[in-house]
Formats: sequence, structure tokens, C-alpha cells
Amino acid sequence: MSQENVERFRAAIIAWNGEDLERYLAATDPALIFHTSGAFLPHDPVYRGHAGFRAFWRTFHEAWERLDIDVARM
Repeated sequence: MSQENVERFRAAIIAWNGEDLERYLAATDPALIFHTSGAFLPHDPVYRGHAGFRAFWRTFHEAWERLDIDVARM
């Protein structure tokens, strides 16, 4: 993984944990494809692009009070 990608990933995790959607999206590709586990019914199996991720973010935060990502090693 390039250092640039490491920094983008790190920025995305910090934004996610800070519940800052706009900052998270700024660290991701506008053409992102986000797959869910399929275990939680309110969520679609796949969300596409920033618009799709915004829809995921809304349904996710309606269902969960908080979920932080803790990266142990890169």
C-alpha cells in the first residue's frame, strides 16, 4: 500500500470515529463501492458512490448509537 493510500485510510478512520461524514467522504474515492455484511436488514447489501454511502450513513446511524473502528496494524 502506498504511503498516500495509508494516509487516506487513516484520515477516513479518524473521520469515521469522529462521526464526520463529509471528512470521511473527502478521504474516499467518489466512485467507492461499499459492501455490507448483509446481516442487518435495514441496510442494502451494496452502496455505490458518495450518494450511496450517505444513504448507508443515515440508516446506520439510525440503527446504531456508535461504532468506532480501531486499527491495530497497517
